[in-house]
Amino acid sequence: MSFDIKLTSGDIEYGSDGDLLQVTGRDKLEQDLAKIMLTRLGSDPGSSAYGTEIRNVIGRRLTQDTLQGLVGKSVRQAVDLLQSLQFVQSTTQEVTFDEFIGAVEALAVRQASLNRVTVELSIITVAGLRVIFSRDIGRGG
Repeated sequence: MSFDIKLTSGDIEYGSDGDLLQVTGRDKLEQDLAKIMLTRLGSDPGSSAYGTEIRNVIGRRLTQDTLQGLVGKSVRQAVDLLQSLQFVQSTTQEVTFDEFIGAVEALAVRQASLNRVTVELSIITVAGLRVIFSRDIGRGG
């Protein structure tokens, strides 16, 4: 089964025994989606293709069509990359059908304010599970 270190609000989680906690299955997919969606495209030193344009549009006045087009395309590319990474990972670890991306079911992007963008993404796994990424991303409260 594939796994990752469990993160909560960006911080590594430790068990009561001091060991790192792991995240697997559907929870791992949810964490993987959050990591790639919240990473600014081009900022990951390991891969310039990892991340999205979401943070690049914060503070810009864009029409809904432009926002949906730019961020929507970027989110879909990120999901495609994540799916490719799952295939690579499956050569060394078992990636369960609960976490393997099957398809994007729905994607909506809207500007909540000049400094905040709301992204709602629904993924269907190969096992048929629905995994939702819904986040208000930006600056301020």
